[in-house]
Amino acid sequence: MVSDREDPAVRSVNTGRYLEAKQPATGDSDVMEVPQHRGSGVHRRTKRSASYSSTDEEYTIEVLVAVDNKMQRYHGNALKSYVLTLMSIVSSVYADASIGNSIKIAVSHIMYIHHDLAAQNKSRESGWKGVSATHMLQDFCRLKQTTNFHHDAALILTREQICREPATNNCETLGLAELGTICRPTACAIVQDNGLSASFTIAHELGHVLGMPHDDDTRCQRFRGNPVLDDRIMSRTIDHNTHPWQWSSCSRHILTEYLE
Repeated sequence: MVSDREDPAVRSVNTGRYLEAKQPATGDSDVMEVPQHRGSGVHRRTKRSASYSSTDEEYTIEVLVAVDNKMQRYHGNALKSYVLTLMSIVSSVYADASIGNSIKIAVSHIMYIHHDLAAQNKSRESGWKGVSATHMLQDFCRLKQTTNFHHDAALILTREQICREPATNNCETLGLAELGTICRPTACAIVQDNGLSASFTIAHELGHVLGMPHDDDTRCQRFRGNPVLDDRIMSRTIDHNTHPWQWSSCSRHILTEYLE
C-alpha cells in the first residue's frame, strides 16, 4: 500500500461530505460477471424513519471517485465542483423511495490520475475510435488497490471514448461495471463523461456493483408487469419510455435480497 504522496501520478481530495439526498449505458452489455458476494461490508446503521418498508437498515455506500487527465484538462478548476454535482444527482436517484431501501451515497475521496491511464489501450491498430472499456476498467481497478483510500466502491470518470469492442468500433457503451462486487477489490466502474446526464450512468453502473441486473434480464422476468413501465434506471438502453429517476420492482427486490 502506498499513500498518495508516494505516487506522484495520483493525488486525492477528501471531500468530507456525505451526499444525502441515466442515461444508462447503451450497447449489448455493460456488466462484467464475477462470482456473487453479499454486500455485508457496506456501512449500515439503524434506520430512523419508516419511509422504506423492505428493510430496517440504513446503508451508506462510500464511493472513491477518480478522474483521469482528460477530465482534468476539460473541466479545469471547476472539476471538483462538477464531480460533486454529478454525485449529488446520483445520491438523489438512490434516495428515491422506489429503491425500497435506505441508501446514502457518500464521496469518500476524489482521486486525480495524472498519467494517461488509457495510453496502453489506445489505437493499437489504425481505425480504432476509442479505448477498451474492459481494459481501462481493469487497469483502474489495479491502480486503486495501490492506494490506501477507504471506500466500498470505486468509480473512474473519463473523457475518453470507451468501447466495448474497439477493434470493431463498437463504441456505444457509456459505462461498465463488475456485477455484485460491493466491498470487494473488484468493486469498480467506469463511466464516460458526457455532461450532467453522466450522473444517471453512474447510478446505473453502481447499481450493477450492488448486484442489480438490467431490467430486461431473465432474472427480472418474474417481477415485470408492463414492460414499458418497468424500464427504469437499470434499463439496458434509454429512450422516451425510460424512467431514469426511478427503480424497477426487479431492482428493488434483487437489491433487498442482496443486502439481506
